[in-house]
Amino acid sequence: MKDKKTLNTEHLNKRIGMTLGGISLCGVSVGFLKLAAFGLDPFQSFMAGLTAMVPVPFGTLHILVSICLLMFMLAFDRHYIGLGTIFNLFLLGYIIDFSTEYLQALFPAPSLMIRIMAFFVGICSICISSSFYFTADMGVSPYDAVALILANKWHVGEFRYVRVCTDLASAPAAFCIWYPADRLQASRRSQASGLWSPHSSWEA
Repeated sequence: MKDKKTLNTEHLNKRIGMTLGGISLCGVSVGFLKLAAFGLDPFQSFMAGLTAMVPVPFGTLHILVSICLLMFMLAFDRHYIGLGTIFNLFLLGYIIDFSTEYLQALFPAPSLMIRIMAFFVGICSICISSSFYFTADMGVSPYDAVALILANKWHVGEFRYVRVCTDLASAPAAFCIWYPADRLQASRRSQASGLWSPHSSWEA
């Protein structure tokens, strides 16, 4: 019969495994959703827009943004920080980056059917990954902690409503960042191909 210490160690190892598995599967699911190109969750949309503007790899940028949010956690409520927070901070961005590159290399010009299949795979896998992550209960992601702290520490409102508000704030921010960056990249591509000139409209 196993003693209590052994059982506690095994239980901890299972929780760590569930946390790592959940975060890894979450990253892969975002890769499928990016392949589907039907839209992302508000925070990942914000990160995609930021990536289009800042010349830094997505995985590295994800860490930098997460560190800023982690500072918020450290300042106002540290009990949400755990191993899951650290794993999420350092691993998720790079897993998303790798999954996206691999899937886009595998399907460089996906048909509508492939995109629909990728969308359903992404949605199903992100639900499963979330169940692993939440069941392990080893800390929350820096972004999730913002709504939790606003609701439970600052008593701004119920968590579900506060979370909707943080998501609503992320979505317009994503568009405001992404749209100018996308237009800038489009103009650069046009200049490189000789199809656009800054004086073309005046010369016409």
